[in-house]
Order: sequence, then C-alpha cells, then structure tokens
Amino acid sequence: MRYTGECMIGEEHYPLLTGPLWIGQYGEALSYGSVERRIMETTRCVIGRALSPHDFRRSGAFTARYRAGSEPHLASSLLQYQDKELADENYNLASSLEVADVFGGWIDTIAEA
Repeated sequence: MRYTGECMIGEEHYPLLTGPLWIGQYGEALSYGSVERRIMETTRCVIGRALSPHDFRRSGAFTARYRAGSEPHLASSLLQYQDKELADENYNLASSLEVADVFGGWIDTIAEA
C-alpha cells in the first residue's frame, strides 16, 4: 500500500479517486455552504425535517452501525472519529436499539403463543 496524497490504495493510482467529493451540475467543487444547503433541502423534502450536515453524518453512522453491524469501522469512518470512546458512544446507542428490537420480537412471539 502507498499513500498518494488523496487516499491509500494498492500499487496503482486511480485518477478518478481524486478531486472534490461534492460537485455541482457543471463539475465544479461545491463549497461547504452549498453542500449544507443541499443536505438541508433534501432531508426536509424526504423526511420532513431539515438536518444539518453534522446531523446527517451522525444519522448515516447510526444507520451504518444498526444495519451493517458486521462492519464496525464503517460508522467511525463516516464520523471521522479518531477517539475510540466517541466511536463507542455511537455504537452503544445503535446496539441498544438493536437489543430492544430483538427483545420486542421475543415479546411478539410470546404474545402469539
């Protein structure tokens, strides 16, 4: 592996992996304010509430932990956490919800019996 200045990859450099992550209609890099507006407009339309980029990222990390628990570093990557305690705090919330969901399933099974 080698570090290219953009990301760590194998022995090859992939030029498609460089440049801005968020781009506009004409391929230009979007500013933080433009990305923030897009996220807020889109979340308001889709879920009925505008989320800030920080809240959007936290929601994505929570969903990653809840839906893809077998990939423990996915949520940390979304949150860009370097501190293990901060990452664990997010995992604990998702794990609690997962346990509550399992417990609810048990209750449903007992009620049906």
